[in-house]
Amino acid sequence: MRRMFSMIGTIFILRCICMLITSLSVPGAHLKCEGKLYGDIWTKLRRTFEIWTGLGMTLSGVRTCGDYMFSGHTVFVTMLNFLITEYTPRKMYYLHTSAWVANMFALFFILAAHEHYSIDVFVAFYITSRMFLYYHTLANNRSLMLRDKKRTRIWFPLFTFFESRCDGIVPNEFEWPLPNMFVLNRLHSTYESSNKSFLTDLLIYDNFRIRLIHHLKIQYSKLGTLCRPKRKINQEVWKTGVSIVYTFFVHFVTSFAIIVAQERMPDKKQYRPLPDVMLDSITYVPWAYKVPAVHKSSLGKISTKAGFLSKIFKNFMFILLRRMFVIAASIFLFRSICVIVTSLPMPQENFNCEKLVFKNGWERFSRALEIYSGMGMKVSGLKTCGDYMFSGHTVTITTLILLINEYTPKRWIFLHILVWIVGLSGMIFILAGHGHYTLDVIVAFYITSRSE
Repeated sequence: MRRMFSMIGTIFILRCICMLITSLSVPGAHLKCEGKLYGDIWTKLRRTFEIWTGLGMTLSGVRTCGDYMFSGHTVFVTMLNFLITEYTPRKMYYLHTSAWVANMFALFFILAAHEHYSIDVFVAFYITSRMFLYYHTLANNRSLMLRDKKRTRIWFPLFTFFESRCDGIVPNEFEWPLPNMFVLNRLHSTYESSNKSFLTDLLIYDNFRIRLIHHLKIQYSKLGTLCRPKRKINQEVWKTGVSIVYTFFVHFVTSFAIIVAQERMPDKKQYRPLPDVMLDSITYVPWAYKVPAVHKSSLGKISTKAGFLSKIFKNFMFILLRRMFVIAASIFLFRSICVIVTSLPMPQENFNCEKLVFKNGWERFSRALEIYSGMGMKVSGLKTCGDYMFSGHTVTITTLILLINEYTPKRWIFLHILVWIVGLSGMIFILAGHGHYTLDVIVAFYITSRSE
C-alpha cells in the first residue's frame, strides 16, 4: 500500500508543478471552461476542499479546468495496471492481459472525450511507468540500493524512508481470506510439522544439488574459455557500434519529427503564447539561445577530459559510451513522439518562424538531411520551430551532468559542483531566450534524470 501511495504522491507533486508553471489551452471547443477569479484566500480554500473531497473527478460533480499537463486519470489507471501485473502470480496471464487492455482502452477514451491532449496522456504514461520500474528496480535489488543510498536519499527521499527495512522482492503468495478456511490452515500446519524430518532431508538434498550444478557450471565455463575460438570483434565493441547506429537512426527520426511539427505548427496570429510563470517574469534576451549550445560543448569537453583522467573510463570506455548513446537516443525517440502528437504555439511572438509547406516527400527528406547534418542546432545556422515539448538542449545537458557525476571519483567535488552550475545556468538561458516553455525544461530534466 505504501509503495502505491508514495509513487502516486510523487508523480502528482510533479503534476502540480507542471500545471502551475505553464497553462495549456482548452483541448476541446465543446468544453465550457473559462478563467475564473476566486478573490480571497478563503474562497480558494473552500474550492480546494470541494475538489479534494470529490477526488477531482467529473463523476463526483467536480468540474475543473486547466489541469492538462499531464493526465491524472492516466497516472491512476497505469499505476493500477502495473501494480496488478507486479503483485499477482505470473501464471495469471489472463488477468494481466485484461489489465493491459483496460489500461489502453482508458487512454483511448480519455483522448476520445477530448479532455486532454495526446501529449498529456503520453507523458503521464511514460512518467508513471518509468517511476514504477525505477522504484521497483531499486527496491528489488538490495545491493544496488545500498550502493546508491546517498544519491537515492537526495533524489527520492520517500523511497529511502519507506524501503529502508525491506529486503528483496515481495513474494506473490496467496491464501484463502475467508474465516471458514481456518480449520484447513491448521490441518496444513499440522501436516507440515509431522513431516518436518522429511522436509529437512529434502532441503539438504536440494542444497547439495544446487552446489553440484554451480560447480559444474564453473568447470564448463573454464573449459569453454579454453576451447571456444576467439571472436574477431570484441563483444563490447560490437554492442557499442550497435548503440551508435541506433543513435544515428533516432537522430534522423528526430529530424523528421521536427519537420512534421513545423508543418503542423499553430498560426501565431491566431494562437498566442501560452501563459508561463517564468517566461512572463523573464525579459526576452535575443542572444540567450546561443548560450545553451556553448554549455553543451563545454560539458562535452569536460566529460572527455575527465574521462581520460578517470580510471573507470580507461577500463570500461565502450560500456560508458554505449550507456550514454542508448539513454540519450531513447529519450530523444520519446521526444519525437511528443513533438509529433501535439503542437504547442510559439513561446515568443517575436520569433520569425512560419509554418512550412512541402510539395512532396523529397523536399521533406532534403530538409530532414539539413537538420540531421546540422544536429538541429541554431548555432549551426538551422532555424527550426514547433519542437517544444520537451527541450532537447535540456536532455543533452542533463545527460552529460549525470554521466560526469556518476563516472568520476566522488572526491572530485569541485568538478561535480562546476558541471551542475554550468548545466543549470544553461537551462536558465534556454528560458531567457524564450526558446522553450518552462514546462518543456522541467519535463525534460525529470525524464532524463529518471532514465539515467
